[in-house]
Amino acid sequence: SVTIDPSNPNTIYAGSNLGIVIKSTDAGATWKGINRNISNVVGRILVHPNNSNIILVAAMSGIHRSIDGGATWTRPFIGMMEDIEFKPNDPNIVYASGAFGGGPNVMRSVDGGITWTPLTANEGITGNGRTLLSVSPANPNRVYALQASGNEFGKLYISDNSGVSFTTAISGGSENCRNFFGYETTGCGFGGQAGYDMAMCVNPANADEVYIGGIIVFKSTDAGKTFIAQTAWSYPNSIGYNHADVHALEFVNKTVYSGSDGGVYMSTDNGDNWKDLSAGLGIRQFYRIA
Repeated sequence: SVTIDPSNPNTIYAGSNLGIVIKSTDAGATWKGINRNISNVVGRILVHPNNSNIILVAAMSGIHRSIDGGATWTRPFIGMMEDIEFKPNDPNIVYASGAFGGGPNVMRSVDGGITWTPLTANEGITGNGRTLLSVSPANPNRVYALQASGNEFGKLYISDNSGVSFTTAISGGSENCRNFFGYETTGCGFGGQAGYDMAMCVNPANADEVYIGGIIVFKSTDAGKTFIAQTAWSYPNSIGYNHADVHALEFVNKTVYSGSDGGVYMSTDNGDNWKDLSAGLGIRQFYRIA
């Protein structure tokens, strides 16, 4: 996880899969460790949009919260957590999601992350698997929750009342060509790697435009009811190339960025015509030597 303080771009936080959280106040030139009782994978670091002292971390050890810029921490929830998001324009409301079925799939806080309420079937969350969250300032009341089923696509939930309740936008499976975490651009293939690579983002200017990724990047323009492949992981192809194993999808203004095992790619035209930005990165994998 890498997060830039929205109030000060020189302040950066990063977290590893070894429970390490580090902070830089000089745009990455120097770093210091700030983690306290944060362990295993750090899934997401979140900085309050109006108060740089408040930091939330979703990790396999739980949800951790600091009110002094990371000098000290509390742990308001213990459990395997994956993702965390503020409601746009109202950071008192926070959403969090669980990892690999080891924590609640979706939780909600109305006091800035001090206390948490798990959401269950009564609120429309019925599955059990690794779950990611996305919001868009274009519709601050909307929340998407993307859920895996093992290594395949499970469900995409949607809420239009700030996470009070959810409905299922689409449920997946290779048997109905909705395995969007598989290896086929049709969604019809079996298998996938959702336990390893899984990502989602929403257009900040259009809350109906959703991107999800695993091996392939898929796009929806109808709030998750249908998805169409925007990339393929073999080359050449007629769709658009993006290296497989997508771990990050991020919107910056009108540009979509994809971070994968093969580098960084971007699309400036709604998911079409991806450009490889990876030149110069030492990311080649060597499997054998003799």
